[in-house]
Amino acid sequence: MRNYFYFCLVFIVFSGCISSQAKDSIINHEEMGIIETIPAEEFKNNLDTQEYVLIDIRTKEEFLSGKIEGAENIDYYKTMEFNNVLKSLDKNKKYLLYCRSGARSAAALSLAKTMGFKEIYDLGGGIISWNLSGFNIVQ
Repeated sequence: MRNYFYFCLVFIVFSGCISSQAKDSIINHEEMGIIETIPAEEFKNNLDTQEYVLIDIRTKEEFLSGKIEGAENIDYYKTMEFNNVLKSLDKNKKYLLYCRSGARSAAALSLAKTMGFKEIYDLGGGIISWNLSGFNIVQ
């Protein structure tokens, strides 16, 4: 009987520790925000809600050759300027990022994780994927 009592006590204490750790994990995940790469169709759906700021991080020349309508241009390769602009953005707004093929925006997404953005998405495959999905590009 004594062994049964000790077993129950250990079980209760152990269960409480696991529950506490799981709760802490959930809180920490929420604090990190939603930061991920998504396919063109989902990106378009988010864009259509008009709840997001659309940022094209290609060079000015690439941007002028064709863009997703409504995009603002912040050149990823102008590193200091890019970092300063990213730091100055409202971290509580929702953002959509894209580049040509997805490589630059994926790197920018990693940077955004360290800056405390609440919600930011990267267009997987970049504007190439957008175009191949049949969505409009404007001049």
